[in-house]
Parts: sequence; structure tokens; C-alpha cells
Amino acid sequence: MTLRKFPIKVISMKFNLSLWTLPLLLLGVIPNYGEQKVQSLAVISSPNQQLKARLYINHKDRVCYTLNIDGNIIIEESPIGLTVDNIDLGIGSRLEKIKEEIIHESYAKSKNTSGTKNHCLEATIKFIHKKSQQEWILTCRAYNDGFAYRYDIPGKNERLLNEERSSWSLPEKTTLWTTIDGKEDKGGIQKFQASKSSLLTDHKEAILSLPVLLKYPNGRYAAINEVGVIDYSGASLLPNKPRNLQCIFTEDKQGWHLNGNIRSPWRITMIGPDLNSLINCDMNRRLSEMPDDEFFPNGCNSDWIQPGRAYSNHLSSGEAGLVWLDQKNIIDEIAEMKFEYYLVSAGWEDPAFGWREKGENPWLKIKELCHYAKTKGVGIWLSKSRFHNAHIHGLESENFRETFFRHCQSSGVSGIHIDSIKRNGHETQDFILDCLLMGAKYKIMVSFANAGSLSGLSKTWPHLMNWGGVRHPMHNENTNRPVHQYALSPFTRCLTERTDYAPLLMQRANSRGATLPLQMANSIIMTSPLMTMAGDTKNSLDSSLTPFLNELPVVWDKTLVLPGNQIGELVAMAKQKGDDWYVALINGEMKTKTYQLDLSFLSSKQYEATYYQDPKELPNVVYGGADPYHVVVDVDGWDKLILGAKGLNQKSDIFHLVWADGKLIRKDGKFQHLSDLEPKIITGEADIILSKTKKDGRAEAPIGRKNYSNYTRFTGNHLVEYQLKQEFVRFETYIGMPNYRQRNYGSAQYHIGPNSLAEFSLNTNPEIVVRKDRVNQHDQIKIKMLPGGGFVGIFNVLR
Repeated sequence: MTLRKFPIKVISMKFNLSLWTLPLLLLGVIPNYGEQKVQSLAVISSPNQQLKARLYINHKDRVCYTLNIDGNIIIEESPIGLTVDNIDLGIGSRLEKIKEEIIHESYAKSKNTSGTKNHCLEATIKFIHKKSQQEWILTCRAYNDGFAYRYDIPGKNERLLNEERSSWSLPEKTTLWTTIDGKEDKGGIQKFQASKSSLLTDHKEAILSLPVLLKYPNGRYAAINEVGVIDYSGASLLPNKPRNLQCIFTEDKQGWHLNGNIRSPWRITMIGPDLNSLINCDMNRRLSEMPDDEFFPNGCNSDWIQPGRAYSNHLSSGEAGLVWLDQKNIIDEIAEMKFEYYLVSAGWEDPAFGWREKGENPWLKIKELCHYAKTKGVGIWLSKSRFHNAHIHGLESENFRETFFRHCQSSGVSGIHIDSIKRNGHETQDFILDCLLMGAKYKIMVSFANAGSLSGLSKTWPHLMNWGGVRHPMHNENTNRPVHQYALSPFTRCLTERTDYAPLLMQRANSRGATLPLQMANSIIMTSPLMTMAGDTKNSLDSSLTPFLNELPVVWDKTLVLPGNQIGELVAMAKQKGDDWYVALINGEMKTKTYQLDLSFLSSKQYEATYYQDPKELPNVVYGGADPYHVVVDVDGWDKLILGAKGLNQKSDIFHLVWADGKLIRKDGKFQHLSDLEPKIITGEADIILSKTKKDGRAEAPIGRKNYSNYTRFTGNHLVEYQLKQEFVRFETYIGMPNYRQRNYGSAQYHIGPNSLAEFSLNTNPEIVVRKDRVNQHDQIKIKMLPGGGFVGIFNVLR
């Protein structure tokens, strides 16, 4: 690291209004202090001099800061300070001295990340609290693309850290996107507006989770986050007055005790003129510490840390999931898919699954599985819960934790996926840090589910592959994730680096709302060095999806956010790996959308392009006993919806066809179940059975491995009409044949449309359309996407 002096402007005199107003006016801030006095401390400028952070003590004797770029205000007057032992150090302190440095250093590219440069201007400002004489230090860094600060409180004894006064005051009409209370699975990522009266018009008492995405009226973007949570509690943001967000520790509301020196995480504001700049801002890594040479003598390139794709048996039911006798067959299928890892789901230790026959040690089976997998080129990850239940020990106990990591090393396990984190307090952060220490000690990669506040730690701990924070399609087994949420996560949670995210399901029954091309686009957009995919391997081994899965990268050389992105409505990204480019599009709206793809980002070479798109025609064949097909239909402008079926079983003219969990969705995202509408029979002798809940006395309709309580079941050949009256924009359903008593009811053709058809055509490629082309950088491609659909384009250089 090269350090040299940088002349930060320091003013220790006190000024009245007449001397202070001019520099503040130039920054776009107009104080209203009357004759009250303020004390300017420093103006810290970025290397390109465009970003300026002004620190000062305001008329209430409070340390504050403002932030602007190119003269445009980003953060208005915002308090700074920590409360330790019930003393608010941010108020009533005097400036002792300032040390100024410029930092200019580079980090080499690793297997998990691209290289980065750390170029900023740093000011270390020492304060003395006048009443208590407690010393405290504020370290600030100004980058070309953001601003960061943190606190250091020297000391030797145990002290109570009560709260933190760090905050961000937003200009009026700033738009925000974030989750509430960290519960992304409840309300999802939501949009708010900063106004004169209140930040959250409908959620005045809400607590916002980090990161928070901001968009200013002039079109510039920013994001608020924290980096380097070590020996500390993870923060959330509380709207404590109009347009001001203050740090709050939701799980340590009464504070917590710390011994010796106290160091806070970095409080950061990332800034970019557009989404591409913000997505490529790597302040998280620049602000993080380098790996410990004791554990990582080769830094981020330790040979036991290897990114890759992992198959999870989480959604495989019964004996196909965790039963020991099936594990080697699963390994064979994973090897055929060319995946690097197998993630064994939690519960494998349960005696019911046969991993401990006759009471034997289950680690014997783990060692045997790891050895077999190694011969197939597959590594083993084990899922393990933080907490224990009646049958299985969790990792909460420190002694058991080390024993578990040691057994993993001796058995040949590659990594541990730790579940049930859920919390964000200082005790949880201590648990996470200890797991990372154990992983480094025993050379085991680590992943966390449902964890937050780990931004930047993957640089210090390069074996930290990912962590939670986004509700992914694997959770769709029970509830739908609204499609617009897929168009929000890339610009919110993904700003904190890697995610524990399963982007693609290989089991049709669990896709619920996400078309296959959308999920494929997800697997490109949602970056993760350990990319987990779940479901049934048989669904992908013999399909047009196989070439895509076989070659999908998990670490990229370059990321571009393409023109036309609209947060929550459209995602368009291009990612480079070597000479090849992958383009991913997601339509987050309930209407058909056309996107003009400009290929000017390609080099001057010729490319072979492979496109994966939603089908123009709907799937039209249903087989008894198979998983149901998930279909999405654009019905915007339709007056009526006609469903039709025709049996293909030659042995019987009677069959059952089920429209399961059928939804008609309006523009605002609200929906009505198909079974709520009164159908009209057009042709045929249809026995229509409507069932909304199990309480109405009707049996559930089983299709494949799932039972549906909200369904419409048709018996016999038919055409049935529903009146829409142009009220809906999308129809979403599952179609399949019930497997009562495991009987196979043959097969049927079906029809969905606005008009009746006498004959139905067959479609042999029901979920995805694959086509190829040759292109160059001068071409443009017009892409049509279904409501909630997706598109993937892979551009390989012609050799």
C-alpha cells in the first residue's frame, strides 16, 4: 500500500452565519441556524474531486456530515456518533487532531472475484468528549463512487455499547427500495418515497433492512449499507423523523457489552450515475481486510476453495431425497450433469434415512459417499442447522461445532451449508465468525442461509461462498413469489455481493410463477460462487436445458447492466466469461414486453448465438402421473377465457384433467382463483368439480408429488368458457392428471385461448424454445417476452 499526505481543508475556528453560508451554498446545503454558531471540521474530497463530504459540529453541538457529488446533494445534514456507557460521544466533543492520507492499492483477481483497486482519500479525525474525556476516532474515506466512515473507541475495560447515531438524511422525492424487518419472504422488496411529511407514508413504524437502494429525482442512484460486521451487531434503519434513517440494532435494543477497543463496521453510501455503475461498485471489498496469512498463505487462491454448481436434494421427495441407498445414484446423475458439488439436505443424520445402520457412526457413510463422489469428480457439501432438535444436534454448542468441522475434514467434505441463522444480533455475528474460523482451520468452505450483514467478509474469509437474504424459487413449494420481485433483487440484495440463492428448479411442480427461461436468466443475474439448484435431476438430464446447465459459469469476468432496465419491471444484463457473453432478461410485469437487444458490447469477432425463450405456443400434452406443467398466458384485453381438453387414452373415453391453483391476475398484481369464477360449458359432457379449500369436504387433487386443494377438475372431453371482461392481464396455472391410487389415466391434449378450437395441435417442447443464429456486434435482436417471462442469449466466439 502506498501512502502519501493529502491536504484536506481543516478549519478549527468558529464561524457565524455570514462566514459559513457561502461554502454551504456551494454544496447545495442551506443551514437555518440564525446566529447560532457551527464549527467546520473538514471537507474530504474524492480523488477526482467530484464527491465531497463535509464534516462539522452543528448549532446543537452535534457532529454531522453532508455528502454531495458534482454539486448535487446526496445526503443532507446527518448526525454521527456512538453512545457508550450511556454517554453520547457524538454530542459535546471537541476536535483533537486530523491525520490525512491517500490510499492507492490493488488486489489481484481470484477464483471467486475479479481484481479491484482501492483508491481513496482518508481522514482520521480524533475527538475528545469534553465531559467524560473519552477519546474516540472517526475514520472517513472518500472514493470516486462513494463515502464511508467508522468509529474506534479505545479502551481496556468492559463497556456497554448502547446505540449508534449514524444516519442518512435523504433529499425530498428520493425513491427507496428495501425489505421491512428483514422479512423478504413476507412483504418482499418494497418501494417507498421520501416526502416532506414522512419517509414511509404507509409504514411509519417500519424498520428497513440493509442494503437500501436510492434513486434521486435527477436519475442518479445510491445505496446504503454496512461492511465488516465483526464483534458487533448487524444494523437496520429506523425512520426516526421525515427523510432521516438512523442505525438501530433490532436484536440488541438494550445494547451489548464489549471488552477493550470498540470498532464499528463501515457505514457506506455507494453512488453511481446509473445502475451499471452502482452494480459494479465494489466498495464492499475495498473496505474489507485482507485474508489472514496463517489460514490463507495463498490468499484468495487457496486450492481448497473452489467455486461451482451444486445440486440440492431439498425438493426430492421420499426415498429419492435423503435415503442412503439412493445417494450414489444421485451422485451419478450429478456427474452426468457436470455439476461440481452435491449439497446433502439437512436431516441426513435422522436414523430413518439409513445413514447409521444398526446404530453405526453416520460419518462412516459420509466418508464412503465423499470417496465415491470424488471418483466421479463431485464434491460433497453437508447442510447443518445452527440449532438442534429432538433427533439431531445443531452447531450452537462450541465443542460440538469444532467436532463437526473436524469430522468433515477427515471424511473429505468440501463445504458446510449452515441453516437457521435468521437473526442478526451480536451473538449471531459471533457464531458466524466462529464458524468461519473453524472452516479456515479445517479447510472447509462455508455457506450461510438466512444470514445478513456479511458484506465484505468474503474478502477476509475467501472460503465464505455465500449467505442468505433473498427468497428464492426453492421456497415456492408453498407460496408464490411475485414475478416483479425477480426484477428487484438484482438491484437491492445483490449490492452486498454473493447470495445464498437457488435460481433454477429442476422440478416443474415447484416453479410456481417463474417460467423456465426466467429461472435460467436468474441463474446468470444472481451471482454466487456456490450456485445451488434443486429438484429432480431426471427433469434436466434429458431436455433442452442440459447444454445450458453443463456449461453455466458461476464466476464472471465482467458485468454490464444493459440499457432499458426498470427496477421491478425489467432486468437486462450481460456477463462475460473469457471470450463468451451471456445475456439475461427478466420481464417483471404482467404483460407481454418487447426488448431491443443491442449487441455492440461484443467484440469484432463472429459469434454463434443460442437463444432460450418462453414458447410462443403453449404446452399441449399432459401425461398421467407426471409432474404438472406450469403455464403462463397473457390474457390482457381478452373478454373470455376458454379451456379445452381432449382425451388421448384409447382404452377409455373418460379421464380427469386438473387445472390446479389457477389464478387470473390483474395489473396491480392482485389475483382471483379460477375456481372463484362460474364456468359455462360450450361443448362436451364436462363434470366440473370446484374446490377451494379442504374444508368444503372434497378431497385434494394429487398431481405427481403434490396435492392441490384449490383446483378445477374436468371429467370428459369439453370446452368451457369463463368471462373475463378485460379485467385480467395474466392467467397462471398448473395442468396435470391426478394419480389417484397411483393409476395412470393416459394422456390428454388441452387448449387455452380466447376462442374455441375444434382440434388441438401438439407441442413437443412445452417449456422452452431453443434456437441458434450467427451474429456480430453490429446486430440488434428484437425479443418478445411473455408476462413474467425471461430470455437467455449465449454468444460463443466462432473458432
